[in-house]
Amino acid sequence: MSKRVLYFLPVFLIITAIALPLSGQVSNPEAIKKLISKYKSDARGPYLDIRWFCKDGSTRAARDPCPGEKQGYQHARYKDEVKRLAEKEHIFLGQILASTPHEDFWDGDKAQSRLKQYQLGLYLQNVDHGWVNQRAQFYRGAVQVEDENEWGIEFYQWLLSDADKIATHYFLIRQSAKDIPHHAENNNTQLVRALSSEIAEEFPAFQDLRIKIHGLPDAKLIQQVQQFQQQNLKKIPADLTPKFDALISGLKIMYRPFDVSDFVVHRKKFPLGMEADNIMLKFVTQYPGLTTPAARCQLMSQTALQLRRQITTPMKGNARLALIDISNKLESLINQEISQWKPTSLKELLTQVYCLSEAAAGFGFLELWEWDQLRKAMELPGGKSITLQKLSEFSDAGRQIAEWGQVWFVPIIFRSSIYTRTLNL
Repeated sequence: MSKRVLYFLPVFLIITAIALPLSGQVSNPEAIKKLISKYKSDARGPYLDIRWFCKDGSTRAARDPCPGEKQGYQHARYKDEVKRLAEKEHIFLGQILASTPHEDFWDGDKAQSRLKQYQLGLYLQNVDHGWVNQRAQFYRGAVQVEDENEWGIEFYQWLLSDADKIATHYFLIRQSAKDIPHHAENNNTQLVRALSSEIAEEFPAFQDLRIKIHGLPDAKLIQQVQQFQQQNLKKIPADLTPKFDALISGLKIMYRPFDVSDFVVHRKKFPLGMEADNIMLKFVTQYPGLTTPAARCQLMSQTALQLRRQITTPMKGNARLALIDISNKLESLINQEISQWKPTSLKELLTQVYCLSEAAAGFGFLELWEWDQLRKAMELPGGKSITLQKLSEFSDAGRQIAEWGQVWFVPIIFRSSIYTRTLNL
């Protein structure tokens, strides 16, 4: 099965696939279903208690930190049956990244099953009210967002030092970076966490939201905090109102809409003179001046493909991670822009198909060899007309790309009438 297909199968099929170890089916699927149901109603979910996990391999009580500064992580410990499930069936529930060995999480011997299960777990949490962490999402201290971020940065530094892994698993690595936290904390993040702690200390009813902010926050928190403030307006002490306002402002900064100026932060990770830096300098210089969705989408698709070709050239892991983050941001941006691009002629329609195909290659939905094999068939001739043969070649190449690239973009369906004659462009 293609590594791309995994992301587009129905979720229940994916779960079935990862639940089957290489040797055969799980020994007792009904027992696993019961465990999951039990954890949904358990205040601690799949977790036993809170512990310190020290870098020397030892564990210590929650109130007994590892000796020395930054010598360990504090987070939840898995229940014994959760550990047995992982060891016996290779099924991982409620995964916590901090303290997880990088090699174990990459899970190369089992087709990166553990990493994929982490991503599926996040998906299920979003669509099923927390899934196995339905109640445990409010278990204070189970997950520390700053530790998950630190671990994520270290994981990608380790993973991206291997150019062969990137070439072989580009799509998977790029997709994983959408889910695995790996952004260094900034002053605004620290301010948000401090404000949420101060509010919860003075107004205990805020404790559940405080735990979510300190655990794995998301953009939904903005509305949740606003609703909480509005619903408790008469109960909240007057001196907390400015703190609530500051907290909401801080969350809005954390989750503000993407802006092209954000790329400047990533460019700082490129050494001067690096080709990737030159590509991004050209992008941030040209993009603000483009006035049509067509021009913006074409620049984004070209940039994405150029950056993908650069990522396996010699560079440090943090520079490669910056390239992946840029690529993911470009995908988000082009998905917004393409809906505004309304072709008014056949030539513009074919240009749009070419642009999306190029973007699919840049984002990893096509292999580079696939794109290089079909690109020439999709290059449009100059002038105002196209031959029936060229149009047929373009159509065949477009269909192949739609099949190889799966469902990233809606393939263009050509009407039979355009095959009957040479059309003016």
